[in-house]
Amino acid sequence: MTRFINLLLLPLYTRVLTPSEYGVLNILNTTFSITWLIALLALDSASFVFFHDKDDLKYRKSVFSSWFWLQTASSVFIATIILIFAGFFSEIFFSTKEYKTEFSLIALLLLANLLPNIVWNWFRSLRKVKATAVFTLVQSLIIIGLNIWLIVGLKWGVKGFFIAQLASGAIMSIASMLILKDWIRPVFFSKTLLNGMLKYSLPLVPTAIATWGLSSVGGYFIQAFRGTAEVGLYQTGVTMSGLLTFVIASFTQAWGPFALSIKNEQGAKEFYGKVFILYVSVIGFIAASVTVFSSELLSIAVAPSYSGSHWVMSLLCFNAMVIGLNYIASIGLNLAKDMRPFAKAIIIGSVINLFFYYFGAKYFGKEGCALASMLSNLGIVFFIFIYAQKKVFIPFDFGKGGVIGLFCIALAFCIKFLVPLSDYLSIVLKAVSILGLLMGLLYVNRIEVISGLKKIGVIK
Repeated sequence: MTRFINLLLLPLYTRVLTPSEYGVLNILNTTFSITWLIALLALDSASFVFFHDKDDLKYRKSVFSSWFWLQTASSVFIATIILIFAGFFSEIFFSTKEYKTEFSLIALLLLANLLPNIVWNWFRSLRKVKATAVFTLVQSLIIIGLNIWLIVGLKWGVKGFFIAQLASGAIMSIASMLILKDWIRPVFFSKTLLNGMLKYSLPLVPTAIATWGLSSVGGYFIQAFRGTAEVGLYQTGVTMSGLLTFVIASFTQAWGPFALSIKNEQGAKEFYGKVFILYVSVIGFIAASVTVFSSELLSIAVAPSYSGSHWVMSLLCFNAMVIGLNYIASIGLNLAKDMRPFAKAIIIGSVINLFFYYFGAKYFGKEGCALASMLSNLGIVFFIFIYAQKKVFIPFDFGKGGVIGLFCIALAFCIKFLVPLSDYLSIVLKAVSILGLLMGLLYVNRIEVISGLKKIGVIK
């Protein structure tokens, strides 16, 4: 839903905000994200684990009450620091105190988002699917409505974005308080339980921050070397690559539970191997298609001043494909019940990524950062595959998968170089090339395709 909102509002942002203003918005939003992760202390993950330890209602209330009061304290502490030094932070990030108010809004947003986030996790813990969906939808509609009103109607720009977030958070906090009033009372706070939750959650914080850094910190480097306008173009590419993320997220949400549910069945490991090839083929084809038509898609979705985002968009589409491979690579670690190599890969990869971001942003700007992210994630996936295979061997055909992936990348970028225009003839040539890729992938995977068509009754 969050990705969908960002994609839905992108045409609005790019037609009302200049690339420089959109870059400022990205830097502020990224700063909020890291402060939120720190204030959260990974207690959302701990709540899921501890909630299901006992069926006792009082115990379960203690889980959420303890989480609420500690995060309230951490959020107030961090928010106070930001409020006091808002002008200083504005000076550090933008060499002006013009955005002091925006940093103050970020501080208040830490408090406004607290209760809605806890309620959302509470719904999920109780498996209240419809309530979760309705709550998320209502919050999303409020944010969309307020953004249109404040940014387009009142022309409040970047400030309007954060006021919309804050107003939405305040409205949903009132609703959340009514829902959770019997669950977060101080009487249910348990220091002993909280210590246990923190013992579980605190080791997860570095991994969460590292994961955040892999996808979000690039904007800071671009800001330092190229300015906010370049950040705005980079973020446009990030958001547009979300077209592919929708598809990948649908797969990854289902893959983990399904893969583990069949782990004891005959032929499960061979099935995992086939999924690897099919994933690279399907997602590689979609990534190549979006890459080839990136300029056309941008011309439809954003203002002309943002058209320079097409290379970033293309690189990050394949970056999304690589990130999705983590879920397939880590199946061996899940079977072995040892995720330490996964955390190690993410943390080491994020540190290396900082160096890639530095040199990428300095010498190649936004495209350099996009390429840096893709290379770092390739290294992480490679590392996870190696360690996972040592834990539990799965017959992945890395040769075939690698050839398919590289061919999709090579074809997509060759077409971008050779057919850069967007006139009628160029579009036809691009469509023919993508159709040829599709035919080739179907032929390579013909055995799996025929088997699948037989299973669903399309052919006998």
